Amino acid sequence: MLGPDTLTVNERVLLHLRESARDAADPYPLTQPGIAETLGIRVNHVSRAVKQLIRQRLVSEGVSRIRGEVRKRKVYGVTPDGHALAQKLVQEVSQRRVVAVDASGEREVAAGEARRFVAPPTLTRLFSAVDSDGKLDLRKPAAAPAREHAHREEGRPPPKVLVGREKEANAFRSWLADGPPVLAILGPRGIGKTALASACLDDERPRFWWSVRETDTPYAFLEGLAAWLADLGKGDLRTKIAKEPPDWREVARVLARDLRSSGAILVLDEAHAANGNLAPYLDAVTEAVVASGARLAVTSEEALPRRAALLADRMLREIRLGGLDRAAAKAILAGAEASEFEKAYRLTKGNPLSLKLMAAEETPGEFTPEERALLKVLKMRQDEG
Repeated sequence: MLGPDTLTVNERVLLHLRESARDAADPYPLTQPGIAETLGIRVNHVSRAVKQLIRQRLVSEGVSRIRGEVRKRKVYGVTPDGHALAQKLVQEVSQRRVVAVDASGEREVAAGEARRFVAPPTLTRLFSAVDSDGKLDLRKPAAAPAREHAHREEGRPPPKVLVGREKEANAFRSWLADGPPVLAILGPRGIGKTALASACLDDERPRFWWSVRETDTPYAFLEGLAAWLADLGKGDLRTKIAKEPPDWREVARVLARDLRSSGAILVLDEAHAANGNLAPYLDAVTEAVVASGARLAVTSEEALPRRAALLADRMLREIRLGGLDRAAAKAILAGAEASEFEKAYRLTKGNPLSLKLMAAEETPGEFTPEERALLKVLKMRQDEG
C-alpha cells in the first residue's frame, strides 16, 4: 500500500523536483523553503537531502531570480541521472495500491490512477493526501470554515514606502473604500504600478494576488485561485480542475457565485503578460468580480480588453502613472550633483526603475541582464549629454 513513509525524504525531494520540471510553473517551489512547504517537512531536512542528492549527482544547484524577490535565490533541478532514477521511482510508486473512499464505499486502485483524484494530479500531492493506512478520502467534506483573512499571494513584492505617489495612493485608497468593481493601474514598465498596488492594499479583507508571467499556464493560475477559494470555504473550483482546466465561462460562473458577499479583493499584476491560453481566464475573473460585487485591481502596460464596455457601465476606474516629479526623483538620486541629476532626470523622464538603476550602478548584479543593459545605455547617454 502507498503511505506517507513509502519513500525516504531524499526520494520524495527527487520525485517532487522531477514532477515540477514537467510543468513550466513558478520556480519558487524549487527553492528549499518551497520544497519544504510542498512536502510538509522542515527546511533543514530539505537542506540535508539536496546536499546528498547533489553529491550523488542526481540534483544540480543554480541561482535564479524568484518572482516577487529582489535578490536571486538558490534553486534546484534534476540531472539526467536524477531523471533516470526518478522515473524508476515513478514506475515503482505508481504500482502501489491506494484505497479510494467515496460515497459508494471503498475500492483499491493503483497510485498512478489515484493521482488524478488530487490537485495538482501528482504523486507528490498524493503522498500528502493519503493517510497512514493508504486511504484517500474522496467524500466531499462539509464546507471548510473560511479563514478570518484568507490571503494567497503569488509574486507580490513586500510593501514599501512610496516616493512621490501621494496623489495616486489616495486615488487607490479612495477606490478601495468606495469605487467601482475594477481598477486599472496603467503605465510603462518600471513606472511603479506593482509598488503602488502592494503599498495600498489593506489586510482587513480576503485577498488574492497573482503576478502574471508569459509562461503561466491556465492550470497553474486556476490551482492558485482554487486554493484561495478553499481557504474561503469554497471548494468547487478545486474539484472542477482535478482533471483539467474547465472552460473559462464555467470558471467565471463558479467564481462569481463564490465571491458574492465575500468582501474580497483580487489583484492581477502585469496582466498584459498573459499568453493566449491564460488571457480568457483573466477575463473570467473580471467578469466574476463585476457580477459578484468583489474588487479587482489590475496593473498593466495596456488598457484592459473590455475597457470601453466597463467604462460605459461605470464598472471601471483608471489610474495612469507617469514619471516622478523632480522632488521625488531627487529623493532617489540623493547623492547626485545638480548637473548630473538634471541629465539623469531628462534621460529617465522620472521613471522610478530607471532612476533606481542609475542610483545602484555600483551593485548592478542585483538586476536582470535586461536591466543592466538599460543601465549601460542610460549611463552612456548621460556621459554623452
